Amino acid sequence: MNPRIRWVGVVLVFCFGLLFLQLNNIQIRQASALSKSSLGTKTGTATIYLSRGAIVSADDKILAYSTKVKGGYLRVYPAATATDFGQITGFFDVVSDNITLGIEAEYNQYLSQHESSGLLAQHEATDDVMLTIPSTLQADAASIVGNRAGAEIVALNPQNGDVLAMYGYPSYNPNTLSSFNSGSVLKAYNALAKQNPEPFLNLASAVPHQPGSTFKTIDTAAIYDHDPSLASKSWPFNIKISIKGAAAPFQNYGKTNCGGPLAEILAQSCDTAYAEVGLALGAPTVVGEAESFGWCEGVAGVCRGGGRRPPLDLPPSEVAGATIAPESQLAATPPYLAYSAIGQFNDSASALSMALVAAGLADNGKIMEPHIMSRIIDSDGNVIKTYKPHVWKQATSAATAEKVRALMLGVTSTAAKGTAAGVFTNLQTEGIEIAAKTGTAEVFPLASGNCSTYDWLIAIAPAGAGQTPKAVVAAEVPSPEGSATCAEGTGATVAGPLVDQMLTDVLESGQ
Repeated sequence: MNPRIRWVGVVLVFCFGLLFLQLNNIQIRQASALSKSSLGTKTGTATIYLSRGAIVSADDKILAYSTKVKGGYLRVYPAATATDFGQITGFFDVVSDNITLGIEAEYNQYLSQHESSGLLAQHEATDDVMLTIPSTLQADAASIVGNRAGAEIVALNPQNGDVLAMYGYPSYNPNTLSSFNSGSVLKAYNALAKQNPEPFLNLASAVPHQPGSTFKTIDTAAIYDHDPSLASKSWPFNIKISIKGAAAPFQNYGKTNCGGPLAEILAQSCDTAYAEVGLALGAPTVVGEAESFGWCEGVAGVCRGGGRRPPLDLPPSEVAGATIAPESQLAATPPYLAYSAIGQFNDSASALSMALVAAGLADNGKIMEPHIMSRIIDSDGNVIKTYKPHVWKQATSAATAEKVRALMLGVTSTAAKGTAAGVFTNLQTEGIEIAAKTGTAEVFPLASGNCSTYDWLIAIAPAGAGQTPKAVVAAEVPSPEGSATCAEGTGATVAGPLVDQMLTDVLESGQ
């Protein structure tokens, strides 16, 4: 026998021998110890001292890590990014060994200590979770929203579903809750609860409000999908209209007089015309089109045919489904259908849900599944999981999406007298066309007899003919209680500057 072959054979036999010994070591000699190990059942105080993997932004900024202190490992959220990302990272409650919301909860199985078996030995390991959100864009989102209570903003890449920024005010600093001292944690929680009854919710995905006239994009898609003849109709000019069964006339926001062809009534957001659009389409069509964009029929969180909350990779309590009133209720009560067609009555959506509507119109009718995790890396630097973009819903046809997007260009056009004309002047000066839709949902009357509004704007860019949209942004800002006419704030004036800046930052970032 060739000496080299003999030597290789000896080495192989030796390796198999080592493998056999290690298998017996694990399965027999260490079986009892392993079954009792904290790696198997993590109860009591067994896990609160263990290290966890890091959470890292898309631009490689560490957002969460574990550090060794007296008594064990403590979770740290670097000060520069802690509050910006608080609603996304969540926090790890070491006192009760309880993962509280966010990425810490959603990817706990990777971040926490778990068994990793090599050829000859087992060892404890943690994995790092890399996000799609750059720290720069998240910081921009936080700065743009500022201290506007209840404001939300979301930026997405419509081509792959990447969340590029997601922020709502108020956020929180998870470091205040990272302590071995239960009294300190409780004190921090109580302080946050005074500021916000539900301080840990991701406002941009979990807190829906009436979307106002941004819903008219869904009505418009329904026209092309179900009754194209309405697209060529000229709608009557009116300040107000009477609707059978209504206690009072249905009138335009600010008592304006509007009407005309579809391009004009969308650009100018004509409420009386879109009320008539809703009545002409009928409840089954309006509700069905909303469902095709991922909305739920019925009360919040209860959807006909099963749950349809956006499949964002956060715990379910942090992602609310967009809702519309039941078809039967709208069919039986025409005034309700009219108000639902302009995004009021029982319509409800988060900034995330409205960003997904815009994303569907941006990407040939497809809504890509939104996601925050980009990839997961093990302790040896190997990529063990990568997010693969895929379609969540085919909301409408490519032809319809293109037509609605083209009409949305009128919203930002001065020539068309669009409601968002002048909002995106800087981008438009650079030759970037913006498709958008404003929304101003009135909350009226309040106990004082006055009202407040939810002011919205959704936008797609670039949106010119033949261009591939790279970004969508949705923002919602609740306006404080105003006058009895409820006409002091609009989606363009209140939410417009936020969307303009966020859209500019995303496009300049090249994400």
